[in-house]
Amino acid sequence: MPPDSQPTPSGQTPESALAAALQLPPGQTLDPARAAAICAALIDFAASLDTVVWSAWRAVAPASSIKRAETIRASLGRAASGEAGADLDAARDLELLRQLAAALIAGIGQAGRQFAQRHAERFAPTQIEAAAKMSSSRGFADLVASHETRCWRKYTELAAASDAASVERELLGAVAAFAESLLRGTAGGGTRA
Repeated sequence: MPPDSQPTPSGQTPESALAAALQLPPGQTLDPARAAAICAALIDFAASLDTVVWSAWRAVAPASSIKRAETIRASLGRAASGEAGADLDAARDLELLRQLAAALIAGIGQAGRQFAQRHAERFAPTQIEAAAKMSSSRGFADLVASHETRCWRKYTELAAASDAASVERELLGAVAAFAESLLRGTAGGGTRA
């Protein structure tokens, strides 16, 4: 067995582990040069994804305690060079990247639904009417104003508070909250991303 074909801790050779990951049929051999080229392309893909996902996470949840220790490229480089313990670090970093990408993608859909629901509730005619009745304290002007006028005032007051920046904050906050709950295993009954 060549020196680079020593069994891994799972008992597989690197070649058999790669063949299994690629779901090759038994007996089909790997071309080492092509396998190395595929690995290089996958590392470039993971590094690009790592940059985009962590950049998006910093924009969505700047105060989050969920941080990466190092870039995926650096983590994989340490593992590939044989640094002690780096293979476990690389596996952990890859899993965190996978979970964060999945959580952000899932969070986008969830945040959209949550925002739409809150928006519909906030601006529902029954909510506007109830809020207009509760805030009718402007004195004589409210006594002579029609119910429709008071409702319109309340609507414009609520709408004025919904500028683009507040809508963006609300959406990003919802994405961050849902993604973080997935990463911490607290969303959807404890399932992980």
